[in-house]
Amino acid sequence: MRRYKCRGWLRITIFKVDTRLAHVHMTHDLAHTHVTDISLSSEILELIDEMRNQTASDIYDVILERYPKTQVSQKQVYARWSHINESLWRLHNDEVTSTRMLLEAIEGIVVENIPVVEVEGRSVIAYAFRDIVEGWAHKTAELALDSTFKTNAAGYELFAIIAEAHGQSLALGLLFTKGIGESEAGSKEKILVEVLTWYKQHAPNVKFTLSDKDTEINACRTVMPKAKHQLCYWHALKYVRERLSKNKPPAAYDPRKAHGVFGFIDPTWAPRVTRGEIEEYLDGRDVELHGERDGGVRESILKNREVRHMP
Repeated sequence: MRRYKCRGWLRITIFKVDTRLAHVHMTHDLAHTHVTDISLSSEILELIDEMRNQTASDIYDVILERYPKTQVSQKQVYARWSHINESLWRLHNDEVTSTRMLLEAIEGIVVENIPVVEVEGRSVIAYAFRDIVEGWAHKTAELALDSTFKTNAAGYELFAIIAEAHGQSLALGLLFTKGIGESEAGSKEKILVEVLTWYKQHAPNVKFTLSDKDTEINACRTVMPKAKHQLCYWHALKYVRERLSKNKPPAAYDPRKAHGVFGFIDPTWAPRVTRGEIEEYLDGRDVELHGERDGGVRESILKNREVRHMP
């Protein structure tokens, strides 16, 4: 909103003698421009009603074409369009019940409801977009699983199952879940496994999976163990920044354990911040003389070190 140097003042004085009386003094040295009426005119209201079966964005494009000087916003058009179409999708005052009723009505036409075994303490709504799954799921080699909160007033966590299509994201379906009581540990992961198992039947050629949380990662690895799992790039950078911003040393690092899992890691290298000098590490105080992967073997570490330093 535009501001003006109008030197406006509003003074209100309440009298102690009678608090029901007040003296109001207002000054204004500069007149503002008149307020523009941006309410929907009768013509625009009639147009929205006539085009109610089209999308709100299409209706707004027509409004701009017919009334190029209009001050009406796209949000106003969407609000009106949503209101007059509410009876088509709001089948019950409770939004969760309404959603279930709507999904049952369009089952097999627009969506495919995914059967999920009810878990005590959790409410679940899962469905796939029928045409997209039938037309593209078998072609996709990459499947992403992403979640978000605060997308609905009912407090359900939303998971989107997304396929890659020529470099673009293509939503295959959605999963809503919410804790409604005491539930056993890992209940959310079990639900994700069931849903992903359904998608695997329709997308058998997935070679890569993408997610950003342990629960999602575990579910992807359980259902698609041969697929290569990748972390979300944005979340990876976020975690690195958060960790580097903390003013404390990292957890103790044992190069023997790291080498046991990934052979390319040098078992004689240890960050000074957690282990001290490398010679101190190899003098026997930190390495057992006997042991397997978890304990390490001092002789093998020394041998690896000698090989690495050979000319």
